[in-house]
Amino acid sequence: MRKAKVEFRKGDYYRYLAEFKSSDERKEAAGQSLKAYESATATVEAELPSTHPIRLGLTLNFSVFYYEIMISPERACSLAKVAFDEAISELDSLGEDSYKDSTLIMQLLFLVMYVCNFICSLILNNIFGGAHYDVRIDRSIV
Repeated sequence: MRKAKVEFRKGDYYRYLAEFKSSDERKEAAGQSLKAYESATATVEAELPSTHPIRLGLTLNFSVFYYEIMISPERACSLAKVAFDEAISELDSLGEDSYKDSTLIMQLLFLVMYVCNFICSLILNNIFGGAHYDVRIDRSIV
């Protein structure tokens, strides 16, 4: 578990660097961040329940990484949706001690899904002219 926390923080650290770097340095920081987030994700998925605040927080930060650094709202939305759906199905088994933390992070994951889905619909409307295609937010996601 300690390894997951270290990789989680490394992912955040490199994501923050990528926000301020440019060109090759940005690519390098983004690559290091991706590697750290993937390593942490593999560990927490094997060791923690889907409702655990650390697992949810990692997924939240990883989805923000995809949205802001990789400019991939689709991937950000997908990560957030999977984590949200898995956690919501196990919400009944959540203990009192982590209920508030977990549900707060789940609300933030929901917000990521909503924003990313909205952005994707704007992009599609812009690409296809909007007047000819009526792209709506997928309510099954939000």
